[in-house]
Amino acid sequence: MTRMLDLRDVFQLVVDSLHDRTLTQQKFVKQRQQLGDELHALLPELPKERLGDVAPVTK
Repeated sequence: MTRMLDLRDVFQLVVDSLHDRTLTQQKFVKQRQQLGDELHALLPELPKERLGDVAPVTK
């Protein structure tokens, strides 16, 4: 009976560690999406800043 309880504890530790890893991956994905959103917000502003110093060319 003691061995069965020990094996159950080991399985519980394995399951808990797998659950912890999944939460870490979800957190990383959320941070990555947030960074992507911030970059998408900055991209339209970059060309305006660059083109602001260039004189228009006419023919």
